[in-house]
Amino acid sequence: MVLVAQPELGALALQIKQHWKKYRPRMSRELEQAGHLDESVSAAAELTSHVLHDLIFQKGLPRDRAEELVMHQWAFLPSEKEQPVLGVDPNSFPAMLPEASGPRVPDQRLSMLNGAPTSASLTEPTSG
Repeated sequence: MVLVAQPELGALALQIKQHWKKYRPRMSRELEQAGHLDESVSAAAELTSHVLHDLIFQKGLPRDRAEELVMHQWAFLPSEKEQPVLGVDPNSFPAMLPEASGPRVPDQRLSMLNGAPTSASLTEPTSG
């Protein structure tokens, strides 16, 4: 038997994995059986971290607002009871990671956030 070393999951990835196993057990089982659970969890953590970084340091959003916008997009997905079918396939998360030589987070990833403001609305004052 050949053992392949798996990269260790970071703190956010471990939280995501625990959340998915608790709230999306069927999805987690399917990913695990296909051998993609850790890869998808790591990608979800990396996507979340990249977009958080961009919103906080590039767009100037306060951390709590940025987390509110981002954490449920890839990391802390809704429960299977709440939303049986996701609008995104966790198997696609690794393909969504930015290229090492490319931009840190393309604007298209920011626009994928449910209800997230556009780049323009992040810099415009709100009326109220």
